[in-house]
Amino acid sequence: MLRATMTLIIQYGVTDASVLLGRKKRGNLGRGLLSAPGGKIEPCDQNNPVTCALRETREEFGLELRREYLERKEVARIKYHHAQNEACWFVHHFATSVFDGMLVETDEFEKPAWYELRKLPIDQLFDADCYTFPRMLDAFV
Repeated sequence: MLRATMTLIIQYGVTDASVLLGRKKRGNLGRGLLSAPGGKIEPCDQNNPVTCALRETREEFGLELRREYLERKEVARIKYHHAQNEACWFVHHFATSVFDGMLVETDEFEKPAWYELRKLPIDQLFDADCYTFPRMLDAFV
């Protein structure tokens, strides 16, 4: 089973909360769809999901997260079906509202934007995220 991370960066407002999402620019899975930062746990992460979440957020959105403010929940095991392959992933889910840095466009994502939770464009998310996002938001917000 492959292991990955996904991190929700949440901003709390007076009447509603928002989540930071970017539109994926490349890749076989999810190109053109909205996603939170995350990805496969790589050898450079030393098999540590927290280290992976910090790295992926920095690489994909340009933000620095602080390890001590990451809240972790296990929300789902996901089986992805794709034309070329099928993979089963265990995704470590994190959330935080503490971050530093400026949002940037990267090679992987268009510049991220804030989306109100009650107006979340579920139809623009990756198939598996349509299922896991509501569960993640229920767990973290």
